[in-house]
Order: sequence, then C-alpha cells, then structure tokens
Amino acid sequence: MDNGTNPFGGGNPSGLYVPLTDDERDAIDRARDRGVLVKVRGLGVFPATTLVVGDHRVSVGFVVKTDVPRTLSEFSHSVETEDGIVLASETIPCLQQGRPLHLQPGEEVEMEIHISLTHLDPKLLRCLRPMATGLTSRRIDRDTGDFSFAGNMKNLSEEQRKLLRILMPDSAGAR
Repeated sequence: MDNGTNPFGGGNPSGLYVPLTDDERDAIDRARDRGVLVKVRGLGVFPATTLVVGDHRVSVGFVVKTDVPRTLSEFSHSVETEDGIVLASETIPCLQQGRPLHLQPGEEVEMEIHISLTHLDPKLLRCLRPMATGLTSRRIDRDTGDFSFAGNMKNLSEEQRKLLRILMPDSAGAR
C-alpha cells in the first residue's frame, strides 16, 4: 500500500472504502456537464450550485428559497441531470433539534446532499458514457453482473479480503 492511498487505492490513506473507477468518475463528470438539478417534493426544482466528486462520494450543493411558509418533516428528493436522467433519489427525515424544518417566505437555505457510492449502475454509466466497454466498476461481478463482495477485483490479498468483510459484514461473499 502506498502511503498516500488506502488498501484499495483510495486517495484517503485513513479511509476504508473501495474507490470508484475512472469510468465511474468520468460518467459523473459528464452528468455535471449536462447540468444537475435537485428536485424536492413539496418545494420545487433547484439548480445545483456545486457538485464535488470524490473517490467514493458526490456532494451536491443547492439553495432552497420559498415564497410561502413550508414545514418539512421529511426531505424527499432526487438528483437529476437537466435532461431527466435520475442519478440518485431518497427520502430522509428533515428535522432540526427533533422538530420539522420551518421555512418562511423569502428565506434561503443553503443545503448540501452527500451521496456515498459503492458503484454506479452499469446501465446509468453507459447512458452517460455510451462508448464505455467492458467492466466499468470494481464492485460488479463479471459472471452475474450483480453487485458483490469483491466484484471483479482480482488478486486481493488476505488482508484486503478481511477489510472488505468489515465493509460488507452481511454480504454472502464475506462469509
């Protein structure tokens, strides 16, 4: 292991994760080039103000502004390209000190969504990078096409296998 990387080649030597491939990171960059929006149910559509791509995460910044009072107890959102490709979506609690978030008319709230990634779905990757060929993710099994414990990572040392078991303790491949 290089002193500047983690056991799987990630840029944070203190982090325990399997980094995205160059193909996956390039696909995310291409999504950024298409323009990225955050759609929030009950609030509207907001352009991304920032999009930062890391070894295994993406953060999307945006500003919420409302013209009428709003109360949010959950935050149901999707991150999409301007031409409609859904990159991620989820519903999460939206509470401040255990209470729903209250937005007043004219109030602006800077928000950031952090998305931790283990891999990009090959169909999404090929949608963003139509000329991509071969295996595009370390975590996709070459035989089944499914997300798996070691995916297509060859020649893992016993130490790396043990570390993967820590990352994925419920995985069938971790047994």
